[in-house]
Amino acid sequence: MDRLQGSRRDIVRYGSLGIALSCLLFTVANWKSMQYASPKAVWNLLFGVSSPTFEQREEKSRSVRIQQFMNYISDLESRGTATLVPEFPAKLDWLNTAPLQLHRDLKGKVVLLDFWTYCCINCMHVLPDLKFLEKKYNDKPACKFSNMLLPMWDMVVITL
Repeated sequence: MDRLQGSRRDIVRYGSLGIALSCLLFTVANWKSMQYASPKAVWNLLFGVSSPTFEQREEKSRSVRIQQFMNYISDLESRGTATLVPEFPAKLDWLNTAPLQLHRDLKGKVVLLDFWTYCCINCMHVLPDLKFLEKKYNDKPACKFSNMLLPMWDMVVITL
């Protein structure tokens, strides 16, 4: 009986070691793609996405979010502590629009600046939301800057 218990213990021990070595081998063999894996992405892959997307949540929380933004902006204005945003550098390459100046062309407008890369996991998670916003505001003016460092998703978008 002791011999049987010892062999069960050995099976569990060596089985666990084999699984650990297999995981290590898989990680080393797929190192490039493993750099982009996040715990949230793995969880979503295994169990599905349970939280609604930006598009589904938008109507429910829109008025609440707008009120929060309005409160935040009015608080900044009343305190007078808002940071002064510098002008865009003079040598930017502008696509589909003339060069803009913040204080001349964008004063009083909502501006979305989104800087991202194709290999940042958080940037990849926001792509569906940006696609939704681009479709929703397709008829609104926008300008895009080309970013030479980004081969795939290579635009910085300013929505006016």
